[in-house]
Amino acid sequence: FPSSNTTFFSSLFTDFKKHKFVENAYYFLKEDAMGKHPLHLGGAYYIQDPSAMMVVHILNPKENDKVIDLCAAPGGKSTQCLIKMNDKGLLVSNDISTSRAKSLQFNMERMGLKNSIICNESIKTLYSKYQGYFDKVILDAPCSGEGMFRKNDLSYLDWSIDKVHRCSEIQRE
Repeated sequence: FPSSNTTFFSSLFTDFKKHKFVENAYYFLKEDAMGKHPLHLGGAYYIQDPSAMMVVHILNPKENDKVIDLCAAPGGKSTQCLIKMNDKGLLVSNDISTSRAKSLQFNMERMGLKNSIICNESIKTLYSKYQGYFDKVILDAPCSGEGMFRKNDLSYLDWSIDKVHRCSEIQRE
């Protein structure tokens, strides 16, 4: 939540507690209702895994920083980054997957954030053109999805040791 809206949100939603480290971040105990609420669809807040919030908290972007988020979809870290930067500076949010880049675009627009460029490009190409340009880099490299096991009972069906090896190669690259 943006800090100015905390009181307003606490009057609407009572089943949440403050994140221990991240400013304006909360744990919701009834998350399913939160993603369907009109305020979520209107961009008043973004639902993100608590551990994912730590990335931007530790990165600590400042106003006027130039930041690139290389594997940005669906956009949680990107939106959190721009909010922390007061929507000043520049954020380039990239995802190599076209369908995921579209969801990234939807979420960035839903949140009403302006100082961002959304790309659908390979990291190699971005590196060759912009090496040394950015002040900070976010790279949440593709993984084999074990983190989804607790969220989706069927996510284990997509998991395999072969997928782990493929993702490892992508991460190394």
